[in-house]
Amino acid sequence: PFRNIRDEAVTSAVDQAVDDYQTQSGGEGVSAAVMHGKETYFTGRGSMNEHTVMPIGDMTQMFMGMLVSHFENRKYVDKTATLSGRLKTPEALPEAVGSLELWQLACNISGLGGVDIGEKNYFTAGMLYEQLGSVALEYEPGAQRHGSEMGYALLTEYLRQSYNMNANFVNMINNE
Repeated sequence: PFRNIRDEAVTSAVDQAVDDYQTQSGGEGVSAAVMHGKETYFTGRGSMNEHTVMPIGDMTQMFMGMLVSHFENRKYVDKTATLSGRLKTPEALPEAVGSLELWQLACNISGLGGVDIGEKNYFTAGMLYEQLGSVALEYEPGAQRHGSEMGYALLTEYLRQSYNMNANFVNMINNE
């Protein structure tokens, strides 16, 4: 849905900042995105790009919590609703996953673990649905707070469906 940023001065400055960061961090992989209005610029170094699966950062968790609160206020979601009650999937969810509530995903205490990206360097909704049938809990829900890429993927899909089955998640965020 986005156009590339066409301002060469902006893209050059972003590239220079990414190069500087990579040099200072000792050559680690780096991925960066800059958004301005409906224009976006992605750049990556090493094995990193805009599709690389990374652990969920604290700012992302806080943002998703605010988004869930906003959606609850707008009556799009009920934070105590279970996944099996709202998430429309091609296959039935395993009972342990289907009984999870939205707030457990938003607070990152779902007990779910990571996702399997195989040989790919990205994760798609199709891959999510393929893995839902066999996903297992690594911890008892609520037992501890931990990073969960599967929980994050389920949360974004849950919110997307609650908003509008045909909405792209990025468009949904922009609209709200």
